[in-house]
Amino acid sequence: MKGFAEFRRKRAGLRESQADEVVRSCFTLVNKPYQFGDSVDWQREDIKEHVTLAGFELHYQPYLEDLALSWRKTRDSRYLDKYVELVQWWIEGNPPNGADFSRFSWSPYVISERIRNWISSCYWAKDNLPQSFLSLFEESLACQLCFLAHNLERDLQGNHLLQNLCGLAVGASFFEGSLAGSFRDKALSQLARTAESQMLADGMHEERSFFYHLKATAELVEVLAVADAGGFVRGGPKAKGEINRIADVTGRMAGFLRSTLSEIGTLPLLNDGEEVLRESAEWVIAKSSEYSSLRLPENDERSAGSGYLMGSVGPWAAVFDVGLPGPEHQLGHAHADHLGFELWHDGQKLICDSGNSTYAPGEQRRWYRGTAAHNTMKVDGEDSLELWSSFRVGRWPQRSSGKVIEQDSAHVVWYGAHDGYRHLEGHPCHKRWLCMREDLVYIFDRIEGGGTHSIGSFLHLHPAVQVNRIQEGFVGYLRWLRSEALLPISHLLDRPCSCSVWQWTYGEENNGATTGLLACLWPAKLQADVREVSSWYAPAFSHQMKNVTLSVSVSSRLPVELGWVSISPPTQAVSVLE
Repeated sequence: MKGFAEFRRKRAGLRESQADEVVRSCFTLVNKPYQFGDSVDWQREDIKEHVTLAGFELHYQPYLEDLALSWRKTRDSRYLDKYVELVQWWIEGNPPNGADFSRFSWSPYVISERIRNWISSCYWAKDNLPQSFLSLFEESLACQLCFLAHNLERDLQGNHLLQNLCGLAVGASFFEGSLAGSFRDKALSQLARTAESQMLADGMHEERSFFYHLKATAELVEVLAVADAGGFVRGGPKAKGEINRIADVTGRMAGFLRSTLSEIGTLPLLNDGEEVLRESAEWVIAKSSEYSSLRLPENDERSAGSGYLMGSVGPWAAVFDVGLPGPEHQLGHAHADHLGFELWHDGQKLICDSGNSTYAPGEQRRWYRGTAAHNTMKVDGEDSLELWSSFRVGRWPQRSSGKVIEQDSAHVVWYGAHDGYRHLEGHPCHKRWLCMREDLVYIFDRIEGGGTHSIGSFLHLHPAVQVNRIQEGFVGYLRWLRSEALLPISHLLDRPCSCSVWQWTYGEENNGATTGLLACLWPAKLQADVREVSSWYAPAFSHQMKNVTLSVSVSSRLPVELGWVSISPPTQAVSVLE
């Protein structure tokens, strides 16, 4: 148990401890404080009805680790007393098959988290806990483990099933007996198969969320840490073989993380989840490398796998999403962001995805999942996915593909296409090229098909970036973009286009602010509605920040071409916008 507890202690050190607040019955849940009274109402109505994720976090009980570690460090009895109190309250207040028991307390996903928090926290306090408490603790833990073993979330699959199996494998390794042994062997065998099947060609988790990918990688590393401490030796050679398979998957998933950090310096905010600190990702990568060999993906594996193309040229770095939204059997964490992207300049995020602030059903959840919250295009006001409820998807693209046309230290040209609007008249198809060179980034969009349609294109600026419109109605050409890599669209580069131009700025003016130009372009023959609107950026649950979104809308017969160009330094614009 020591090796596992040490691993969890170091992982807990990456987050802010709640111990002092929890002693006062204040819990931070989905980044917001919730005050409780003399006891904890585990089915608190406002949480149950409106903030489901907060209910999950209340029942995960990660704060037990914080209390146990604070007691170990200070020997302050307040922490140990609260630890005992909360465990006893939970056992008394959440009997199996009690009222609404499966909503939070006995949800298999929640149990998977909680049993590991209980085991690791108990290690630091067990020598000072009464035997009567330890007996109650172990009995409840065994009951939870049995419930989990018989209620794996095979209906949801995805990260839920992966977490179930990680929790079952780790939990069973701390019990003796034939039943525990059968749980352990079953979990390891199924975990190896599930991890392999959920890993894409480039090593990313199938749900294509960087947040959940990092979480899944960390949980696999946790299983490897238990194996390294001898937790599965009773499983014999078969268990060793399963562990080797899990280690191979972990190495590839960690390699995907390493490649992402090497290419763009951080983890993008795409699909559901939160922004992740680089130090957290680096820690998971470092721990992975202790138990497995990292393997980094090639560009063709990215195209065939997650569809996240990544690269950098000069001061620019970008990630471009040309893949499917997720696995057909589980699109709950997918957003309607086909051919969306994020863009950085000298390490500062310039163009951002909007993120996600809540999982609660309603207009806010609907907006963050919708196409207009991403850096891509809508047709006839439709989303590229048919979204409903909090985690449901109806229609989705049947074809979504992309490729690297050119990529080296001086130039990047990526291409992607999807048919998420094929249900509309004329079967519109969205094609996009994203090009980078040292002085600029250019996005060229073409909507093909038939009929007349309204087309909207959106660009979301990071809250740290200010913009000021400096010109509109200017007519220019795109001859400067001509290259062999763009032969498929070379006939379009001599056509006149109208544009609106903004200056963007980030950084403190007194400390050398960085500036550049941003222009949206459309065919000169068309009338365009160009707007700056106040919007939202949610880097974490329950945390929203104001930002500016630029949009251009046109109505025309297809095909239609639109574009965006970002230039830095601004003096380059003279040679670019002829």
